[in-house]
Amino acid sequence: MGDGTIDLAKVATPSSPAADHLKLYYNSATAKGSLVNESGTVVDIAGFATRDYRLIKVWILTTTGGATWTATVGARAAWVEGVGGGAGGGGVATAITNSGAAGGGGAGAYAGIWITSLAASYSYTVGTGGAGGTAGANNGTAGVNTTFNTTSLVCVGGSGGIGDTIAILHVGGLGGAGGLASACTGDIKSDGGSGGEALALAAAQAFSGSGGNSYFGGGANGLKTQSTGATAGTYGGGGSGGCALSGGASVAGGVGAQGVIRIWEFA
Repeated sequence: MGDGTIDLAKVATPSSPAADHLKLYYNSATAKGSLVNESGTVVDIAGFATRDYRLIKVWILTTTGGATWTATVGARAAWVEGVGGGAGGGGVATAITNSGAAGGGGAGAYAGIWITSLAASYSYTVGTGGAGGTAGANNGTAGVNTTFNTTSLVCVGGSGGIGDTIAILHVGGLGGAGGLASACTGDIKSDGGSGGEALALAAAQAFSGSGGNSYFGGGANGLKTQSTGATAGTYGGGGSGGCALSGGASVAGGVGAQGVIRIWEFA
């Protein structure tokens, strides 16, 4: 046309073009711009009656605390998902010449939400991981919730592992509960994994509870040697409990991993 555009009327699939050619047309069957090749193969390239979404960017927000996310100009929708902070494992108090072991921290819960008609920006918080229980029979600290747009998406943090005191053969600290899906908000929700329980078998034999597994991977491994609990390395994972053998010194629990937000942005 004289204004530099091409005016296409809706048509059924046209005849195939010559070899090594394509035909562009407005498909009356699908209400989309389509291409057909010399073999008669049809590919839709643009939607009109129902607009298709196209992935344009993936964001991974890892800085803990509150901040603001700004959408890309032209973006129309986003899938926002995240996990809450993992909890810390419990600590162990020394006593007589025996062993003790603490429970692992629970993992943060997962949630995701589909957002259309995006605003220009949204507030969010990436939850920190919970501290391990201090040296002694002290429980781990819960992980902090991860949120997006205040309450549109809430991913609950895990609960702390239970501390223990050295004693004769006994069940050690129990694992902390994972963040509960029932306390989250979003279109899809899933519990965080619970921390493992601990067991003291003999003066020099015990194992501490492992940290709970999160949607993004495993928590910290449990321990069977005299040691502070291990720190979780995967987003939302729980820290493991401390382990003390043969009347060894009091130990602290492992630290839970921070949460995370991942945004799949579509135009």
